Amino acid sequence: MHHIRSRTKFRRLQQRADHANVSGIAKTGRPGVLVFQGGKHAIGEFLEGVRSLRYLDFHHVAMRPLPSDPEMHIAGPKPGLKEVEDMKDLVQALEAVGLKDWFRFEIGMSGPGSRSQPQSPSSPVPQSHPLDSVKSPSTSFSRANTTQNTSIRKDKK
Repeated sequence: MHHIRSRTKFRRLQQRADHANVSGIAKTGRPGVLVFQGGKHAIGEFLEGVRSLRYLDFHHVAMRPLPSDPEMHIAGPKPGLKEVEDMKDLVQALEAVGLKDWFRFEIGMSGPGSRSQPQSPSSPVPQSHPLDSVKSPSTSFSRANTTQNTSIRKDKK
């Protein structure tokens, strides 16, 4: 997928979110960013479905558990993806549920000299596999792109 610009491609992402029973926010345009939440199995199913879209260069960046708080819904309790066009809107939505620092750290938006991990409760949980130690509900952050060199994974700079 060339970022998240095509309406057809966005609808396919939306269908996979609905089918997997995850909810979240999709920042369309360039770069394409998904932040979504759901149970461990639901997140795994959604990631598998998104990876099956072969036109997508997709990097799953981070995952962390969430408290069982109904106020912690990123985009509402119903499955599906809410679309935003601006990174500012995505960050504001995450700030409303206390995930702004976690997201900014994981995407590398913390600024020079501030690469220390955010303080709890926003600290990412170290894991051998992204789904191994996650309990329901949890949130996950992924990025869609067409080129490897723009990946935000920590092992690629």
